[in-house]
Amino acid sequence: MKELLGEVQRKHLLLVIYSLVFLLLLYGVIQVSGWQYVPNLLLYFSAFIAFYVAILVLNGKLGFFRKQFGWPQIIGNQLRVEYLAVASLLGIAIHFIFLGNIPTWDAYKAMKLSEVVIIRRNITENMPTWVNYMMSWNLKSLIPFTLAILFIRKDHKWFWIFFPIAVIYAFFMMQKSFILVILIPLGILAFITKRWGYLIMSGIIALTVVVTLFYVQNVTLRGGFNDIRLEYEKEPSPSGLVDRLFGGLLKRVSVVPGKTVAKWFEFIPTEKPYLYGNGYKAVSKLTGGEYHDYARELYPYIYKENAKHGLVGSVNVASFMRGYANFGLPGLVLAAFLLAIVLIFIESIYAGFDVFKFTFNVFPVLMLSSTSLETNLASGGWLLTTGLFLLFRDKLPVLTRTKKTFNTNHVS
Repeated sequence: MKELLGEVQRKHLLLVIYSLVFLLLLYGVIQVSGWQYVPNLLLYFSAFIAFYVAILVLNGKLGFFRKQFGWPQIIGNQLRVEYLAVASLLGIAIHFIFLGNIPTWDAYKAMKLSEVVIIRRNITENMPTWVNYMMSWNLKSLIPFTLAILFIRKDHKWFWIFFPIAVIYAFFMMQKSFILVILIPLGILAFITKRWGYLIMSGIIALTVVVTLFYVQNVTLRGGFNDIRLEYEKEPSPSGLVDRLFGGLLKRVSVVPGKTVAKWFEFIPTEKPYLYGNGYKAVSKLTGGEYHDYARELYPYIYKENAKHGLVGSVNVASFMRGYANFGLPGLVLAAFLLAIVLIFIESIYAGFDVFKFTFNVFPVLMLSSTSLETNLASGGWLLTTGLFLLFRDKLPVLTRTKKTFNTNHVS
């Protein structure tokens, strides 16, 4: 049994991780709404497992997901890892030219919360679409992939040129999640290869950036004025900073994703009708229908107090809820089918590279608890990271396990 579980974990690691994500979502839904929506979730997950097994069997017989990809490796042989760092640095320079400012520094000088909100919003507002995609791909794919590869290949020169610039860029973009995104792959590889100095350094930097951004964005902590404070909110205090920061993080991970799923089930279709394809931009363009973004349209329903105070925003939700918003229960089955295909495809690409499979895919799979599959693949950079791995996997060192350690055999 132990050997069987180990084999399942090795060959179907992404399935194992996603199953844990789903269980956490299920816990959150039950915490918020009891067992009311559990049948819907069980329908989805049962369909997902059935599709996964069926596609896996078909793939074994027909081999439509190959483990060898010729042309990406041929192209990759002509590329150097340093090119990725140069491309990323060029993207950072272009982005700052369009921004024309340093958002975190401007936010620190602002003494009203409304000003901080505007500064943060302007990072993406009124920007060309391609610039926003460039920023997203850089922070969510190119930078973390490049840092990890430079680290594992022990390319110290380029690593120490690129690392501080990447960290500063993530800090300047004012999203606490960005520093985690760029450092998680590096931290995982440092842990696996027992290079503790890099692991400790990454942890300290991530914690410092997160706490500093929390301080910058909470103007009352530095003598400013919260001019959009909601009536039910308490003012943060320096003494409660740690509790609020980490308590909020724990709640965001364990309860909020499930709560959001429950709310979507509650308001669709009672308050918002099924979209029948108009929740997808591509479909609405083809059919001539009116596109609806329920992530934004449901915000005033789910966060009523915020809406009363004139705040607008979007509601992130688990990947399968987009299918439900469009087609109801059949949409959950469709979402299960699509995710099964994606996970098996990615598993086939990383066959024989178990350490890198975990390193580059754990965060995207975790994000399925609060992001649509399409967004995760496209603007979330998951597809780009997969493509980069295909290009450079012949240049990666081979990590072989010997007892309780990993040996790194360098590949030039």
